[in-house]
Amino acid sequence: MGFLSGVLGAVKNENEVTTYDNYIEKKLNEVLDEVNNNIGSGRDGLVEAVGAVKGWLEGYDKKLQEKTNNVTKHLDTLSKNIETNINDVNSFISYNVFQQRDACRLMATKMAADVNQSKEALKQLDNNAQNMLTPPLNSIHQAVDAFTKSAENNDLQVLNTTVREQLANLKTLLEGEVAARVNEMATNIDNAFEKKIHGPLKQINSELGRVKVALEGWISKAKKVVKAAMNKCNEIIKKLDGTTGTDDPEKRKAVEIAAEALRAKAQKLFDAADSVKNEIGSWVGNATGKVGDLDLALRKDLYDIKNSIKESMWDYITVDILPQFNVVKDKVGENETRKTKDAGNINHNWEELKKKITEYSNDIYKHEMNGVSGHIARIITNMGTYAGKFTEEGFKATVKEWIINIVNDENEYVNDKLQKYLENNYGQVSHTYKNADGTNDITDTFRNLIAQVIVQKLQNEVIKDIDRMVTPLLEAADDKINQYLQAVQMGCDQLAGGLEGVIEAKRVAQMSYDD
Repeated sequence: MGFLSGVLGAVKNENEVTTYDNYIEKKLNEVLDEVNNNIGSGRDGLVEAVGAVKGWLEGYDKKLQEKTNNVTKHLDTLSKNIETNINDVNSFISYNVFQQRDACRLMATKMAADVNQSKEALKQLDNNAQNMLTPPLNSIHQAVDAFTKSAENNDLQVLNTTVREQLANLKTLLEGEVAARVNEMATNIDNAFEKKIHGPLKQINSELGRVKVALEGWISKAKKVVKAAMNKCNEIIKKLDGTTGTDDPEKRKAVEIAAEALRAKAQKLFDAADSVKNEIGSWVGNATGKVGDLDLALRKDLYDIKNSIKESMWDYITVDILPQFNVVKDKVGENETRKTKDAGNINHNWEELKKKITEYSNDIYKHEMNGVSGHIARIITNMGTYAGKFTEEGFKATVKEWIINIVNDENEYVNDKLQKYLENNYGQVSHTYKNADGTNDITDTFRNLIAQVIVQKLQNEVIKDIDRMVTPLLEAADDKINQYLQAVQMGCDQLAGGLEGVIEAKRVAQMSYDD
């Protein structure tokens, strides 16, 4: 019992003992007094002393475990969550950069809380345990603190804000530039159409009206002359009926025959003048109508071009540019090296962003690339394809479509002339273009044949000239939209001028209804 008292007395002031003795209900000094009091009391005293020591040792061990667990349990939580945190970080790839930042900050806050609680619990251990555990705990704290600072990366936030502002400015400038170009192009097309096509067509229409008035005036005067001649003939006949004093029956008979012949011819001339007047009126009316049809067809084609270009440009902005712009805006700052030492470096991220912007710019402008086809390149290609229709074969097909629409129109004047032609030339017309039942009704194949003949005549005098003017412009266009538009405008100018030349030369008027 004396040995037991000596051992307890030797350790009672040690820090490893006093630290945890403070938490035990029955202090070590009380136990030591009890042991000393039982020295020399025999077996019963020994049992009582040993029981007191045992109780104190059990209390010491319990408090030691409790205080130690207060330190380790938070470190265990931190250790167990590491794998989960790694998986969570990998899952952040689907987030935008600000969502990733917020998620990492929350994760860093929880990790820092575990470390801080462990450090607080460490203060309740003895000095020797504190000295042993403080360095590794500080290392853990430094690592967590570094992660927290990375999550609070202000440089990345500044970069993101700057890029967002620059992209917003770029979007505004791009939309403004496209709108200005489209409006300018639309204005130029309208002005060119009005000056080169619509204006001359209106002038032709006006000239036709003046010709009609002049012809009507001439016919009216001719009718007066013929009427006067007929009146003179009637006077001569009346005189020959007995009012004159001639006694030569042969002369009287000769004069009578000549006067009757003159009156008959005058009546024919009178009737012919009426027929010419009606025919000219019908011809001018139909010519005016067809000029209007051609005017409408050209206007519709140019209107469709203008709207198609506008729609293509705005579709390109809303469908192709804006989604890519939003992807860049949401993903800015992300790159495949986020886990490397350069992940938080502002210069590194900026270089990555410039690469992405270059990549998207190439997708917009370049003709050939590995990714998405260049959208402006597609617009240029489609514009070149449309302009190519103004070469000989393409434009011939367009004009043929216009002529077919006119020939197929349920117009009484057109149907009447086609019917007369078919009746007058029925024997020469191939059976391919006739009705199977042998009637003289006009067939669609016959209408298409007439349209083809008219197109061929226009091709020889108008379309070939257009091809000679437009083809060199298309070959020198070098994929420039404005040069394609110049080629189209040149084609329209040549068409208007060619039609005007044909009308002025009266080659249309020289065509018979049997051609």
